[in-house]
Amino acid sequence: MMYKTKTPYDIFSGVAYDGSCTGTGVGDCTDTNNICDATTKKCACSPTSYLKDGSTECADKIALTGVCTATPTDQCADSNAECHATDLICVCTSTYFADKNAACASQVAALNGTCDATDSASDQCAVTDAECRNDGTGSKCLCKITHYVNGAACTLSSGVVKVTIPQYMYMVPILVSMMFLLQ
Repeated sequence: MMYKTKTPYDIFSGVAYDGSCTGTGVGDCTDTNNICDATTKKCACSPTSYLKDGSTECADKIALTGVCTATPTDQCADSNAECHATDLICVCTSTYFADKNAACASQVAALNGTCDATDSASDQCAVTDAECRNDGTGSKCLCKITHYVNGAACTLSSGVVKVTIPQYMYMVPILVSMMFLLQ
């Protein structure tokens, strides 16, 4: 039995973007970022690529903080990211934040909502002036220590900073006083 060796012509003889294809697999489309869409039977960009503006070329999608262009809108790899209009980098959309895994995650919508204190992202809490920290019962979105809870919002304290002191701290001065008296 003889096997035919593929030539470069055989490998790159596929169809260009938006051209009709058979859907039989690799080699249907010329661009390596193209796939044959099973529904339309036309060469289209793969899910991990986007159509470059004003061309028929598909390019790899861009990771968070990667440089992008104003158009097209689907060039960022994370489905919850977009190209920032002035900075021209991929950033998470308004209700998402870039988590420690470099993915866009939903912000915690309300105060006392569970969050991840091991994540250094400062914007994982949607409430303005809230931060993720451990309150002794778990990690939650709480008002910053310079703010207090005012309904569903955090309001700046007026010069008085509230400090949470664990109950055992009240016992230390008493014990010290008792030790002094016993001497």
